[in-house]
Amino acid sequence: MIADNSPSWPEDMAKIAVATGYEADTMLGMMGEHIKGQLQGSIRDLMEPALSPVTIAKKGFDKPLIWHGVMLNSVDYDVTDGV
Repeated sequence: MIADNSPSWPEDMAKIAVATGYEADTMLGMMGEHIKGQLQGSIRDLMEPALSPVTIAKKGFDKPLIWHGVMLNSVDYDVTDGV
């Protein structure tokens, strides 16, 4: 996800900066939400490596990385003032 998406982050951040009037906390919060969404999307989209038939039978579906939603729902970010 990082390799695929990080090249666009500087441009994304610049657009967010302009849209928020360069208000740092808002800008960083919006960028955090943006990256969080990208990471959650990559978890949802991942299909390889394929799960074993035993795992599929146990889970009831063939989606890697998703079982109870713990990983997906644990993705978060934190904006601190750095002081």
